[in-house]
Amino acid sequence: MALAALTLAEFVDRFPEFSDVVTNKPVMVQARLDEAWRRTPAGIWGDQAQDAHGYLAAHLLEVSGFGRDARLKSDDTQTTYGATRARMDAELGPAVAPRTARGSC
Repeated sequence: MALAALTLAEFVDRFPEFSDVVTNKPVMVQARLDEAWRRTPAGIWGDQAQDAHGYLAAHLLEVSGFGRDARLKSDDTQTTYGATRARMDAELGPAVAPRTARGSC
């Protein structure tokens, strides 16, 4: 079974701190979920795709002005969600390299 993008309900289950934003601005949240899914190819992320999708969507919501208090003090454009996604990127890098390098010669 292929992984699918998180729904609004699944996003709130994973990130309940955004429940008010989802209730009051569902179209805006869905737009961020859609953007995050486009930037999280399941073929590369594998079984971590939904996790990475959720963290990127939460990060995008934080930096869009609807954040709650997850910005890191040292950088107004970085959030705890973005930092988690960056760590996931770094962990995934060596595993992804062979998949992304195919056919690139």
